[in-house]
Amino acid sequence: MDIREFLQIDSSRLNAEILVDKIEEDPEVFETVWEIMLEDTYPLSMRASRVIWLFAIKHPYYLEPRLPEIISILPGIKTESVWRNLLNMISLLSIPSAHTGSLFNLCYGLVESPTTAIAVKANAMTILYNISNIEPELKIELITLFESQRDTESAAIFARSEILLKKLYKEVK
Repeated sequence: MDIREFLQIDSSRLNAEILVDKIEEDPEVFETVWEIMLEDTYPLSMRASRVIWLFAIKHPYYLEPRLPEIISILPGIKTESVWRNLLNMISLLSIPSAHTGSLFNLCYGLVESPTTAIAVKANAMTILYNISNIEPELKIELITLFESQRDTESAAIFARSEILLKKLYKEVK
């Protein structure tokens, strides 16, 4: 199966799941899909990143060794859907303390920026919350950040803020 040609067919969930099954059968397929994702060309990279994300849902441990690479490539990614899927992947992973600082700064900047896409911002908020479970002293700072997002953003960001704030308020008492 030519992976690139298969990704060109369409972006259906079924096709993505077929590739996830292929990755489970042959790890080399993962490498091919990963490389297509890194090309950062729409729509193939978007479709490839979705496949990787769906694979990560089933096998998050497989992506954990790639976390430093994911963090380092994020700032250079131009395709919004690739950003969204990479952040979704990160939200599934255990974040080693060695990477919490750089990831916190990146996600904090995404949440603060008025130009960040809604889904990217929501995923960044989840990652920030996950980091605060590793670094509890950040919880107060996140409360302030998430409170500031409630009135200035979309309904989706308002809802994500409310969910995370409810957890944070309980945890800081």
